[in-house]
Amino acid sequence: MKLRLAVSLTVVTMILLVGCSPTGGHGSTTTTTGGSTTTTEVSTTTTTSPTTGHVAGLTENQVCPGLISPAGCTTPFDPASDQVTISTGSVVFRKLQSASNGVFTADLPPGLYNFDADTSFAGAGVACPLVSVTVTAGATVPATLHCTIQLP
Repeated sequence: MKLRLAVSLTVVTMILLVGCSPTGGHGSTTTTTGGSTTTTEVSTTTTTSPTTGHVAGLTENQVCPGLISPAGCTTPFDPASDQVTISTGSVVFRKLQSASNGVFTADLPPGLYNFDADTSFAGAGVACPLVSVTVTAGATVPATLHCTIQLP
């Protein structure tokens, strides 16, 4: 009976070691039974499928000086460093800062996300429309965020 219990404990310990290593690993278990010690090497390799998607993003700003003509602002959008908020519904999932060239990336679980850019420009009106992106596991999806800055 004691030998079965020791063998059962060894098997449970080996399963726990394997289960605690999500990407594979090595370990050993040591069992003492009736004065003799047995060491068992445990080695695992686990292959996992992609569980996240990749967002390749860009933030661009358009600076519109003075009054806007009826045709609208004709200044082109240029890459800019802006704060990006990623949310699902009303819950903020992550905040990040795009680089000076406007580039940002995010690895996210599959789902629908809202991307919102925010830029600081003292004394100006800023409009940055929300962009919705659907992320799929194992895929890359683009997201371009535009902010229009209206100078007085």
